[in-house]
Amino acid sequence: MNDLERIDAALIALRHLWTAPFRIDDPALGSVEMSTIWVADSLRRTPDQTVAELAGHMGVAHSTASRLIGRAERAGAVTRQPDPMDQRRVTVRLTTSGAALARTALAHRLTIVREATDGFTVQERA
Repeated sequence: MNDLERIDAALIALRHLWTAPFRIDDPALGSVEMSTIWVADSLRRTPDQTVAELAGHMGVAHSTASRLIGRAERAGAVTRQPDPMDQRRVTVRLTTSGAALARTALAHRLTIVREATDGFTVQERA
């Protein structure tokens, strides 16, 4: 993980940035809620997670993760599939459109971080 990605990860940890109830327009998915980007980004970082794993990575309750995954699924960003190792569990995966959404969101955030740290030395950025 490079320095900009570490800064991005720290920003993501500040959940209040993600809980704003606004929507963005995505070319493939249409209008999506910020929570869909949050789910997609978690799956970009660690693909094919269970609902419980996503809840842990996102720092939310299982029921909250399930609700957010449902929104992301309705938006077309993720799919739920039976876990190949345990049919009682469900694995959440990014769709092609969800992966593109996550990459676009990351590029946008890294641009903001890059601009904010433009005058920093390598050591200061790290």
